[in-house]
Amino acid sequence: MSDRSPLLLYAPPREQVPVTQVKGVSAKQAEALADSRFGIRTVQDLVQHYPRRHLDFSETKAIREVGVGDEVTIIGEVRKVNAPPPQRRKAPLKAILSDGTSNLTLVFFNQPWRARQLAAGTRIAAKGKITSFRGIRQM
Repeated sequence: MSDRSPLLLYAPPREQVPVTQVKGVSAKQAEALADSRFGIRTVQDLVQHYPRRHLDFSETKAIREVGVGDEVTIIGEVRKVNAPPPQRRKAPLKAILSDGTSNLTLVFFNQPWRARQLAAGTRIAAKGKITSFRGIRQM
């Protein structure tokens, strides 16, 4: 028989552990979490903060199959990117997405940096609602 007693570790219940004790969470970040509309102050608050929705990218459709108002995921290749000049800050960035069946215009407002992400030839998955502007389907 061993004379050693079992090792007992004590950890306070998670509802009492402040988020500042989590590695990587600074005091400034903890303050922002507490002041946010979520009111996250403890590890339990953090663990019990569930997402409002889940985006499912598994069900994809061909561009020719989608209609205006559909919420869809489309996998395709970026054919062309029309980035507005820097002087036109309010102009949207537009990219043409093709999946072999048809083309779709992707529109991004206030995101000029997307032009670097969406280089011609890049294969992407786009998720969103199909709308129509001047008779052209877009997302």
